[in-house]
Amino acid sequence: MRELGATHITTVGYGPESETVDAHFVVPVRSYLQRYAGYLIRGSQRRFRYFFGRYLDQVPPGDLDNFDLIVVNEIEYVHWAGFSRENLASVPVYLDLHEDHVYHADRGLLERFAFRKYWAWQLQETVSFVRSRVAGISITSVEEVIAESYSQLFSMSVDVIYNAPDRNDLRPTPVQADAIRLVHHGMGTKGKGIEETICALNFLDSRYSLDLILFATPQFKLKIELLSRILGVRNRINILRGVPLSDLPLVLNRYDVAIVLLSDVTPGHWNSLPNKLFESIHSKLAIVTGPNPSMRRIVEQGRVGVALPSWSPKALSAVLSSWTASDIWKFKENTTSASAVLSSDQSKVVFARIVRKLEAEAREGK
Repeated sequence: MRELGATHITTVGYGPESETVDAHFVVPVRSYLQRYAGYLIRGSQRRFRYFFGRYLDQVPPGDLDNFDLIVVNEIEYVHWAGFSRENLASVPVYLDLHEDHVYHADRGLLERFAFRKYWAWQLQETVSFVRSRVAGISITSVEEVIAESYSQLFSMSVDVIYNAPDRNDLRPTPVQADAIRLVHHGMGTKGKGIEETICALNFLDSRYSLDLILFATPQFKLKIELLSRILGVRNRINILRGVPLSDLPLVLNRYDVAIVLLSDVTPGHWNSLPNKLFESIHSKLAIVTGPNPSMRRIVEQGRVGVALPSWSPKALSAVLSSWTASDIWKFKENTTSASAVLSSDQSKVVFARIVRKLEAEAREGK
């Protein structure tokens, strides 16, 4: 934003204040017990207020005056009544939608009970929000199919911005034929291929080890701890805490192969282009993904790895055991050119174009 001429930046959301902003208002992260209690609230408006609305209402109105652009990350906040205030209703909006909210995202009966009604309400409210913006709105998503779904829903063009990091000067690290290091990083939840990767290790010989760098609940960590012990591979697995995004490239760079598996349990999973795919490429790792079409395209076009025919542990182990150290090294070498193409440079160009468009529309409307 500073690069585009922003002189004052105010943020509202999770986490501490960044050094790059002028003011920050915190929406607290609720404890697990508080979150589960919130999920039992059946009224959508009341649930929104429980998690977000009451904290947004605490932001002094004077601190939200005289803005030229509102940036909304995901749909969690668009239901805030404050956006209809006169001083904000006339401000252009950039809405960045990372997830696919058009189709159902629940992965079982419990999630269907806890979230489906609320998610449907969120989507309906988002449509109303988009159509209510008299000063103009631009929308982006992270993948072409998801963007097209939003484009049809909102009856307007939706641009694509990949969740790709900045370029770095890391080089691929050498591959040792007798010690091949696999890694999975990110959120520790089901549907991320973690259990399948642990099972695949059971079919691989002792040359292969796996590090799991996870932001996960104690319950999930216990689950994978028990699974790895039952399969007899616990001595080849390290379960590590997640690391900040700024430290991630250097941490991952010492590994050989990144496992990036997302099932087709929901349309959003099937069409996903997750952050970890781009982060792994920028960390100069060979990549193994599932058959998800967008991930397959990225991996195959960049020649940085292989997309599996299925998400099964045997399919994963068959590919890994067929690779030589030379194969892995070639994939890692190719990430240097692939990461140059798949970087934040693309997002900066698209975002700059969006900001200029909204500025022009705002001037015309005055």
